[in-house]
Amino acid sequence: MSKAKILIVEDEMVTAEDLRTTLVRMDYEPVAVISTGEMAVKIAGELQVDLVLMDVKLKGEMDGVEAAGIIHENYGIPVIYLTAYADNSLLERAKLTGPYGYVVKPFSDKELHSSVEIALFKSQSDKQIAHLNSVLKAIRNINQLITHEKNPGLLIRQACEMMVDSRGYGSAWIILLNREGEYVDSAETGIGKSFRTLVERYKKMDIPICCETAQRTDGVIVMENIKKDCPDCPLSQKYEEGKCLQSRLAHQDRIYGFMSVGVSSGQPVNVEELDLIEEVSDDLAFALYTFEADLEKQKLEAQLIQSQKLEAIGSLVSGVVHEINNPLTGMINYADLIEEKMPEGDLKEYAQGIMFEGKRVAGIVKNLLAFSRTSQNVEAPVSLADVILGTLSLVQPTLKKDQVMLETDLPDNLDSVICNSQQIRQVVLNLITNAGHALNKRYKKWDANKKLMIKLRPLKRDGIDWQQILVEDYGTGIPKKKIDKIFEEFYTTKPEGEGTGLGLSVSKKIIDDHGGSLRVESKENKFTRFYVELKVKPEKKEGKIE
Repeated sequence: MSKAKILIVEDEMVTAEDLRTTLVRMDYEPVAVISTGEMAVKIAGELQVDLVLMDVKLKGEMDGVEAAGIIHENYGIPVIYLTAYADNSLLERAKLTGPYGYVVKPFSDKELHSSVEIALFKSQSDKQIAHLNSVLKAIRNINQLITHEKNPGLLIRQACEMMVDSRGYGSAWIILLNREGEYVDSAETGIGKSFRTLVERYKKMDIPICCETAQRTDGVIVMENIKKDCPDCPLSQKYEEGKCLQSRLAHQDRIYGFMSVGVSSGQPVNVEELDLIEEVSDDLAFALYTFEADLEKQKLEAQLIQSQKLEAIGSLVSGVVHEINNPLTGMINYADLIEEKMPEGDLKEYAQGIMFEGKRVAGIVKNLLAFSRTSQNVEAPVSLADVILGTLSLVQPTLKKDQVMLETDLPDNLDSVICNSQQIRQVVLNLITNAGHALNKRYKKWDANKKLMIKLRPLKRDGIDWQQILVEDYGTGIPKKKIDKIFEEFYTTKPEGEGTGLGLSVSKKIIDDHGGSLRVESKENKFTRFYVELKVKPEKKEGKIE
């Protein structure tokens, strides 16, 4: 432990030297001997001493009482008065400066030592109380902030500012992470450019030792010597003359990030302070948990609204299809009559063209009606090739407009598969839509590789017949670190506002409920392959496919 630094202010040189040697013998460090009040004020601020022994009567315009008052007010340094005069008027003036002791000359070594020890202890206690009050003020302000601030980024920025503005800490920083431990956002106060280096390391998942320690430690960790405890930390220079307190922001086994505050070297850290830091960390983590829960609730509500819209559209489509089918049937029949009665020639070919296009429109309308019907949870034997072709009839115009080349291999001689055909259409449509999005993202215009392939083939596993649908594209692909998460609810690789993160999770559930499997293979900027595999005759199970 370092020796207490003491400034001696005494204009009697013999007394001053005796004081200096006595303090050395008592294992203190007398840093200077000063004879004037003006110089005492200057030196006390420059050297940041722990205690001043101040003679009341000094030569010059500024006496010891005035100098002590300035030192205590400007620097918070405790002062013990030394004097041979103990008159009441001087004592009353000295009281106003908040002295930590009053020793009357001549004094014994024992008297001086006890006065110095009591002053140092009282000063340290006062500083600790003031520091804890500052921390409490910051926590109170942060708790008030949590009640009305609903933006995580603004919350952590203002929280850092409050930890420093309250004069509790010299610096503060917070880094937020997602569920996979990847960098999301950050804020700092009182650190500066070196914090950017820490952020860049987090973005690369290159986490310093101090944060790894905090990640696996309950409560707050105290880093007394950053250079020793965390030699690779980008902030080690910032904490060179101090220490830091670090804690994770965690709630219900979910780590939302980390918080760290810088403490000056002369400031001791006790259990009460660690409890306060843990409290504010828990409060911030709970606020972040609330934000996340509210966001998921909003997404669910949006999905419900979207489902209701689609249901309403389905009802509308049913009515519109009925209105379209009547005149469309008449148009096809009239074209058929014209084709029968007309001799060979242009008019006969025109009639044939009308019949062909009319039947094509009728097929599209039929598939649209089938897709829009509310699911009845009915399993029946269907041709997966027909399901795929029916779904393609709905999206082919869009694929053609986007200059996507479509290749299919759909044998029409495979056995029927017992399934809920409408739900399988939903899965196929979702996979085709996602493939189209990935191709459009990679290729803005026509390209030889802007290609979508859909294949159907039979499989046999352990004597059981299966059929496999392959949807393959050569778009942006899925990054390796994200591929294991794409079937999670609300997870999407699309930009904000372009996807709900429910399409693949719902598709996975549909296939799982059919007793099948939905899996993916992908290489970023190379390809993506989705495999839908269904048993031709699934085992009977209680209940129906939902």
